Amino acid sequence: MDKLTVATGMCLQKHRLEQGLSAEEIGTLIGESATYVEHIERGETAITVALLSKFSTALNISIALLFLEIESPEVAEKNYLLRCYKELIKVNSAGQKFLYKWMYKLINSGKEADAEEDPQFDIW
Repeated sequence: MDKLTVATGMCLQKHRLEQGLSAEEIGTLIGESATYVEHIERGETAITVALLSKFSTALNISIALLFLEIESPEVAEKNYLLRCYKELIKVNSAGQKFLYKWMYKLINSGKEADAEEDPQFDIW
């Protein structure tokens, strides 16, 4: 087992457990058996990018976030932007829009730009 395969499996298992999903439930979501999921999580089976994408969709986590955590879990844990992202994806879309407006105004305080008038802000 190589380190990357093991790190990938551990990362996927961590997110699955955080969401309270069984190996069978995530297997159903990604179209694989629970046994196969367990092999991946133990680092016994290498995962393809296509399957990693299915995991990210099933877990509602950005594939970029997964890559960052797999590559360097210590750095990912200390990355405040990443930690904010993890919390933000737990909030419904109305809450996300409110928080985005609040952060936009906070970041741009003292500047002339207004979140309500800025064409880049109209993403919803």
